[in-house]
Amino acid sequence: MPTGYTSIIEEKKDVTLEEFIKRCSHAFLRSDSIDEELPDEIFPSSDYHKVEYAKEKRKLKKALAMNLDEAEREAEIAYQTDRKYYEQALLEHQELKERYQGMLKQVKAWKPPTKRHQPLRKFMINQLEETIQHDCSNSWLTEPKKISAAQYKRNLIIRTKDAIKYHKENWAEEVRKAKEANEWVQALKQNLNELKS
Repeated sequence: MPTGYTSIIEEKKDVTLEEFIKRCSHAFLRSDSIDEELPDEIFPSSDYHKVEYAKEKRKLKKALAMNLDEAEREAEIAYQTDRKYYEQALLEHQELKERYQGMLKQVKAWKPPTKRHQPLRKFMINQLEETIQHDCSNSWLTEPKKISAAQYKRNLIIRTKDAIKYHKENWAEEVRKAKEANEWVQALKQNLNELKS
């Protein structure tokens, strides 16, 4: 059975090497279709990191210019948001744990129809106990604490600088990949032209 790449040989009697190379080249490109022509230029797959980099640069400028009154207000908003998230997460984890424990109680009380069904019961108990141990632990939740305006501003600047670095590096990687893909396509196109001569 032919693959999407080799099906052209079955469908068309006089497939040229050039056509087959072009079709297979799409496995190495970010192409939507193997029937597309080779692109003249390949661009970064997304400008997400470029956009986020610019946003974070603006955010850093704002953070650096922030006075302590503004930092105090933002710190309080952040604390209230974190507090609300923390309390909601505790509640959701407790509700989930109660559901798992309710099911565990039912499974432990269940009398399997035969001895051959005992492994199923043990498996179910094991699955529930492991899930309760791993998914219902609140150990990863840290109760939010109020911090000073100065500390809030320092933390914001550090986080923003980290985000700038992250997005700058990832955008550079996207650009590098696009450049390499363009070089690859151009070399392939040149080779295909040489095949025609």
